[in-house]
Amino acid sequence: MERRRWIGVVLAAAAAAMGPAHAQGGFPNKEIQLLVGFAPGGSEDLRARGIAQKLSKILGQSVVVVNRAGASGAIALQQLAKAPPDGYTLGSVSASPMAFSPHLQQVGYTPGDFTYLAGSATQPFCICVRQDAQWKSMAELLDYAKKNPGKLSYAHPGTGHQSHVIVEAVNKAAGVKLAGIPYKGDADSITALLGGHVEIASLASTFVPHARAGKLRPLAMIGETRLKLYPDVPTLKELGFTQVNLKAPAVLGYAAPRGLPADVQRKLEGAFAEAIRSQEFAELLAKLDNEPYYRDGATFAAQVNELYTDVGKMLKELGL
Repeated sequence: MERRRWIGVVLAAAAAAMGPAHAQGGFPNKEIQLLVGFAPGGSEDLRARGIAQKLSKILGQSVVVVNRAGASGAIALQQLAKAPPDGYTLGSVSASPMAFSPHLQQVGYTPGDFTYLAGSATQPFCICVRQDAQWKSMAELLDYAKKNPGKLSYAHPGTGHQSHVIVEAVNKAAGVKLAGIPYKGDADSITALLGGHVEIASLASTFVPHARAGKLRPLAMIGETRLKLYPDVPTLKELGFTQVNLKAPAVLGYAAPRGLPADVQRKLEGAFAEAIRSQEFAELLAKLDNEPYYRDGATFAAQVNELYTDVGKMLKELGL
């Protein structure tokens, strides 16, 4: 009798101990971090903050943006690749650190080191000068650069970033040398341009508010199409730079470390789908002059891998 009573007490204690743990064991049961590879204030940071706010409501746990700026966004992806695959560390994905940097420097990861959760948006990229600059077109800028070698410099978000590589491709194709100066993100690049520290900046959509305010002049669009706001600004392809890959602006989304449990992956994919398709996110993108472009995890993974392969070929052809 005493033995049975003792066993009963032990089992009851075990059940009591396991009960709360089981009840709290569903994902997520604590804060989630969303890593962003660029400084606060840029378009990738602002998109991530909008998504994090929506995800917090959907998942019932805080989703906090953590900026790990540097190395063209590669530092954040390095941290993401090494994080436990438990769903509590996620990352914002863009073309530069995922498809450009691994071809140009040792980053410690490849596109195969991640579980892709969703594609989110597309955004315009542009080569800009200050509004008071003497150059009214890309042709005038390149003509000046040829006649004044070494005098012009451009800001970009870091070595290996698409904004850097594409201008280097223009350098090679046009036979000029615009000197690249890396900054931690578009916000810093714009500050440098407006402050007169550089003459040119290669920027994502964060250039638009400054152009609207009459501070910046866009000279060439890096994306596949002209921007509706600036229908007179040609694309690099239209200007003859046909070897430049223009698919990169659409590779924007979110990922987790490789090896994410299937049930956690499904929950996160569903949450991202709801957040990206929400009215709140659409309104945020409109303010950033981005466009919603939802893709499920598998489709987004295929686009990342396709771009990675295409960029490798482009860099080889350009001798970069």
